[in-house]
Amino acid sequence: MISFHIIRSIGTANDDVIAIHKPGEFFSVTYTDRDSHFRYSFDASRDQVIEYLYSIFDMLRIDEEPFHSIQITMPAYPAINLKIASLTEKTVMTIMKPIKRSLLKWVVSSGRSFYRV
Repeated sequence: MISFHIIRSIGTANDDVIAIHKPGEFFSVTYTDRDSHFRYSFDASRDQVIEYLYSIFDMLRIDEEPFHSIQITMPAYPAINLKIASLTEKTVMTIMKPIKRSLLKWVVSSGRSFYRV
């Protein structure tokens, strides 16, 4: 799963969440708006998911009542948290590289395993 927690403000639990799964041939995208208690879902091809994510980043950058930050979690990469104000075109391009890679070669979890050092 690839997830985006769009954080309204620090210390609140009403983040918007975008979750991307690949249950079959197509991707399943779910947008949960916890503030208004709505959930929207659609199926999409890889290219449609990429186009959707670019539009989300564009909208976050122009929002006049902006969210605080976005946390991005994807398989085989560390989770990152970025302030919305730092979402420049270059930052978005950098973020999209591993997202595109993940959408091309979907990683399946091998289960939980923890090692003690």
